[in-house]
Amino acid sequence: MSLPYKLAPAVTPLRHPMSLASPLGVAFAHHPRPGLGQLRAKGDLVRRMAREMESQAKANQEELVMSKAQREAASAEFKSGTMPMFPTTFVSAPLSKYPRGISDFLAYQWHRTKSWFAARMSVAGAKVDSMGKKWTTRPRLKLHRGQIAPTAKIMYRELLEAFAAGDKATIRKLCTPAYADKFLVAIERRKPDERLHFEVVKDSSSLFYPRLSSHMVGDGSFYEKGTLLEQAVVAISMTQKVWKTKAKTGEVIPGSEKVQDRVEYVVMWRDIKTDTYTRSPWRIWGTTAPTSLETMRERAKFWEKQQAKMAGWKTD
Repeated sequence: MSLPYKLAPAVTPLRHPMSLASPLGVAFAHHPRPGLGQLRAKGDLVRRMAREMESQAKANQEELVMSKAQREAASAEFKSGTMPMFPTTFVSAPLSKYPRGISDFLAYQWHRTKSWFAARMSVAGAKVDSMGKKWTTRPRLKLHRGQIAPTAKIMYRELLEAFAAGDKATIRKLCTPAYADKFLVAIERRKPDERLHFEVVKDSSSLFYPRLSSHMVGDGSFYEKGTLLEQAVVAISMTQKVWKTKAKTGEVIPGSEKVQDRVEYVVMWRDIKTDTYTRSPWRIWGTTAPTSLETMRERAKFWEKQQAKMAGWKTD
């Protein structure tokens, strides 16, 4: 950028500076003094630069404050378990509920394959990072993928039994704080003269259930430094029986008995410390539903808008 300056009318720059002799006999170059216009222009430039530096420093300070506030909010989400699921999570629907049209069917399969590959790469990348700089060593990160689905099935059954029995301590142990609060509030709202009962009539342990529908590992440093987040979605099928009885007599309350065949998609979370790669116990984050084609399209539009905003483009 050229410097804005203006020479006074009476001053002209010399093509070759004059060479004068000093009292010590050393020759030195003599340059003409700058004009009044030059001094004013330089002063304006210095003042403008000072204003810009002050404005930039203020903006940086505001950004720092916002980042601190965001970090505190993220830390609160992490501790309570209210952080959202990974944005690329894909929970495949049963084949009977796939889109019927050929184009929609192929589009759904494409999203499913792409999401499966992204999930596998997230796990592989975390394992490679745990090897450190020496790729010849074994990964320190051990996820035990084959144990996730059976563990989720046992934990979810224990949760339903604890909810029916009003066992608050077990509910807090199995769930994230935010999800546990939903059960605790429901327990407090029960009528004191009624008792809730739960039973698994039929355990659908087949070739398809329990099934690990999604498994991902992501960077959790946004929530807590030096942390990885592991998320798993497990499909669990069982026939449940729920009924209520009177507290004094144990008599079944008419109309309270319900038997349902249900498939639940249980979301599990745990964190991993990157210095030792130790894993915290699994916690139930909640339940979700299979990902639909409409959800994938809405998600794609949302991230397109987010990227446009980050690029500084105007969006509707």
